[in-house]
Amino acid sequence: MAPLPEPAAPPLLINTIVPEMVTPDGVRVLATALPVGRTGWTIQVDMPVSKIEEPIRSLLIGAVLTAQWHGPAVTAARAEVIGDRVRTIAAILALLTVAWIGIDAVAFEKTVWLLFALGRVAAAIAFAAIALGRSDQRSLGASLRGLAILFAVPFLFFVYSTVLFLLFPATEPPMLLLTAYLHLPFIVMAGLALFPLTADEGLAVGCVLLVLFGGAIAVLDGVVRLHPHVGMISSTVPHGGEGLGIVWLLFLMTAVAVIAGMSQLHFLVAFPEQSARDPLPGLFARRFGEEALELEFRAAERNGAPLAVLFVDLDLFKGVNDRFGHEAGDHVIQAATRRLAATLRRQDVAIRWGGEEFLVVMPNTGVAGATVAIARLAGAGLGTRPDGAAQTASIGLAERIRDGASDRHRLVELADERMYMAKAAGRNRTVGPDGVARPFVPNRAARSPAA
Repeated sequence: MAPLPEPAAPPLLINTIVPEMVTPDGVRVLATALPVGRTGWTIQVDMPVSKIEEPIRSLLIGAVLTAQWHGPAVTAARAEVIGDRVRTIAAILALLTVAWIGIDAVAFEKTVWLLFALGRVAAAIAFAAIALGRSDQRSLGASLRGLAILFAVPFLFFVYSTVLFLLFPATEPPMLLLTAYLHLPFIVMAGLALFPLTADEGLAVGCVLLVLFGGAIAVLDGVVRLHPHVGMISSTVPHGGEGLGIVWLLFLMTAVAVIAGMSQLHFLVAFPEQSARDPLPGLFARRFGEEALELEFRAAERNGAPLAVLFVDLDLFKGVNDRFGHEAGDHVIQAATRRLAATLRRQDVAIRWGGEEFLVVMPNTGVAGATVAIARLAGAGLGTRPDGAAQTASIGLAERIRDGASDRHRLVELADERMYMAKAAGRNRTVGPDGVARPFVPNRAARSPAA
């Protein structure tokens, strides 16, 4: 049996499912990953956060510049945030658009008011359709399409209202209202800052809006210069250099909005790190670990690849807490997880499932490979208990293809059942799909701990 390659670096154990990213060359990393050489990534488990701030910041720069650095978890989280905000803002705009019809009724004569009301009703219907849309909340493409439509509606209304202003003269134009209409491009540009977009996405959306609104203002400026007294809008339209200044101001607002969106994305990537980790061993917390397992299971199904899961339970751990106190128990868990970290591969994911129970997810690993990993862990040991005895564990092994597991829940259930079979066989055992209990830590290294 060919052994698994020794890990070139400690595995990614200090993790969070939200900051997961993928480098352009296909290497999966997380927000707390540190570069090693030119191609590798590692984690400094015991290094204070203050000492890894700069490497982490360097990695996060890539995440805010382009979506190529985002793994499926970050993409899903960002899609959900963008989609929720698109729907919320669309609902608010639908209500405000309808409410503004009353203001138009006071400001304009009946014919103009009816035409504005028609445009506003159409815009409100479009906003309502966006707000009530039920697209896949975890689809980034659907969320970005909703965002594009959200910005397209006010632009089309801006063009529509501008045409009405040009066509209908007014002896006493409502200056404040006209100015409010002409400032619609600035409001739209400012709205870009509400969404966690990467730099390239923000610039793409911002440049399109800038070209559209800038072009509309340029056309409006040209019409007014050729016909200085056309319509009710001529007195409020910036002329010549003023129009150029308006476009420049729109450009500056676009730049600020893009930076604001990148800042939001940075927090979206970095902030959940603390809640994703179990603070004691530094592994995935269960909630985030379950999502990581789901992602790995789906990937294994798509690729027809094996996926092994180890359910690890520290033997007689309750006796440590009862006899020596919970602080001593914490030290035992920390020592065990450090040994676990030293033996797993970079692509493996370790999760604190609860108490003294841990789940290890091993992508692209069959039963034979997982057995080798268990042997490596047995050789390293799981540390010692306060009384000097070796800390042992009972381990259940399940594998997606071998066990025919239909989903991640069944895979974990099988590993859990086999872990209890290992305990029933006398503890310090491993049980795999064949149902045979085998010794875990060699007898010479494991003196039976007192219960």
